Amino acid sequence: FCTAASSKVGFRALVVDADAQGNLASCHVHRFTHLSQLPRQDPEATVTVRVRYSSLNYKDGMILKGRPGVVTPPGRFPIVPGIDATGEV
Repeated sequence: FCTAASSKVGFRALVVDADAQGNLASCHVHRFTHLSQLPRQDPEATVTVRVRYSSLNYKDGMILKGRPGVVTPPGRFPIVPGIDATGEV
């Protein structure tokens, strides 16, 4: 249900998108060359973390299954799941 894109530069991120009703529309691993290309959940966020390790937890699994009410604010897609991470600020 998730597919991988191929490229040899940058970094990879899982991107989940939904239709206007909040139903799961796509789930793909994309390659990016710069942080500015990632979708942002919070435009006010001012901290960048160099992520060394990340995992998907229960909430992320619910997003991947298209469960309503998990993404906050509601309807804010696309999203890069993975709220559990470790790295350097």
